[in-house]
Amino acid sequence: MEEPILNLPDDNIKKQINRMENNSVITAAQKMLAMVGENNEGLKMRELLLTRPLAGYIFRKNFIAIKNGAKNSPHITIKELLDWPKLSEPQKKLLITCLENNPNFEDEFNLAVSGTFNLQLQGDPDEVHLKKIEAKQVNQDKAQFSNEVTRPYENIGEMYVVEANVLGLSYKANLEEPVIYQVGSGKTFANNYFPNSPSDIASLPHDVIDHGLLFKTMIEKGFKEKFPELLSSLGDFTKTDAFNRESELFASISYDTRLLMSRKDSDPETFNLDRIISFLISKGYAKTNPDIYSEVVKIIKNLSEADKKFYSVALTMAIRETAERFTRKYGRSKDISGAQDNNSVTEFKYINPSYIAAAILAIEIANSAKFREYGLKIDLMLEMAIRESLKTDDKNFKLDLSQKSIENFNIDEAKEALGEKIYKEILDKPGALARTD
Repeated sequence: MEEPILNLPDDNIKKQINRMENNSVITAAQKMLAMVGENNEGLKMRELLLTRPLAGYIFRKNFIAIKNGAKNSPHITIKELLDWPKLSEPQKKLLITCLENNPNFEDEFNLAVSGTFNLQLQGDPDEVHLKKIEAKQVNQDKAQFSNEVTRPYENIGEMYVVEANVLGLSYKANLEEPVIYQVGSGKTFANNYFPNSPSDIASLPHDVIDHGLLFKTMIEKGFKEKFPELLSSLGDFTKTDAFNRESELFASISYDTRLLMSRKDSDPETFNLDRIISFLISKGYAKTNPDIYSEVVKIIKNLSEADKKFYSVALTMAIRETAERFTRKYGRSKDISGAQDNNSVTEFKYINPSYIAAAILAIEIANSAKFREYGLKIDLMLEMAIRESLKTDDKNFKLDLSQKSIENFNIDEAKEALGEKIYKEILDKPGALARTD
């Protein structure tokens, strides 16, 4: 007798789904959902169906089949999905709409998700994934110790070219709304730094702003002179590799600052800025680094209560991002300051005075008018380029996002070309492309 899906241990399934990162499930679901609708309804189906319940159901079904010795993907009926209590009513309604609009929808659905079964059949997902994670962490450790110059921050500003094909978007794009928010989370945008690892659209401003522009501005404001102990601990990522694990300790601060601009809700405040001042005093930082301490205190004292809340949440989000997600995926950054002398390497501590002080200065930079302007320009450039590519036969997309190209971009001309409605929607959503939901 087949083991009921809903009786499988939730913690075990969640653990395995997390470790597999849902890549195969989501990719399959995206292919399947490209078949549904060429209008707003089709877009809603995509957004509502690309969720953990759908991915979890497929994974559970495959898990049971493999356990029972199956060599082929089990057939999933729309009826059983509709009967599954974890799907919401809107999702069930949209599944019914898919089936009504396309009599072959069930077969196409199963064909699209069959790749998930094949991936799971290759071996123990825990073991396979852990080996991949282990390899990533080893590579990141090697990169941190290396002095080899691979991707310095200056190169990002000089050249950042994006290429993609927007054929999938052409089936469902509503040109009465900004298309950049309709692209979704598909990894279809390649660039000259990651030519063989396409990313989602949110990664484009992240690379250009949070890695390129942030590091450029930090260095112009004396980051290397102000925080030599941080560079000694982490390695000079701005010089060697502006996309390595350690770079995210700062790039994530800028990213989460931009993300917070577009969110009506926010994470609970953890780092109270007034307490940070006390923390810097208690750790002796005010005495050993009086100039930086004074700069941090001045920033905090000049903030309104609303801005204090904003900075506190941005700092909390960034440290949580690096301490949890990046550590889980790439391993924890090391403190390599003593490695050359006695080969003693310890883990880098996120809650230390130098990093907290540097983080406050990074938030101040990321929250500046220049960064907001850069974000708006990149959004408008992407919007216009995607719209132009949708008019072509091959739907190929190419865009230069170098610093020179961004600075020469004319916002007024874009406003005229796109129209008041589209322009205002993009203007009113600073940081919206940073959304992860």
